[in-house]
Amino acid sequence: AVLPQVLLGLGFATLTPMRGLPAVELLAAGVRMAGVLVQAGPLRSRALVVVGDGSPSSSGTADAPILLHDCFVRVYAERTAPQPAVATTMLWVRADHVVVDHAWLWRGGR
Repeated sequence: AVLPQVLLGLGFATLTPMRGLPAVELLAAGVRMAGVLVQAGPLRSRALVVVGDGSPSSSGTADAPILLHDCFVRVYAERTAPQPAVATTMLWVRADHVVVDHAWLWRGGR
């Protein structure tokens, strides 16, 4: 049996995509993400966090759902940043059997 994978941010680790790709892709049943801050980078990302790819193999199941707990996703850049932070979508859920518990999605302007 395959054990569930866990992405756990200790002290709210910050993940920032620098090349316009997602910072996190969750593509397996039973995977869990908790305590993570995802922040948009200088190149536009289509999505910052992607859950599933639309295929049944990337979805959770009733026995092994995909879980996101205490996840913070933001599109924001400090006034002193050399470039604005950009992303089209913060959280893109393309899977079945996904539980999102306490998500903070924030878009701030300059």
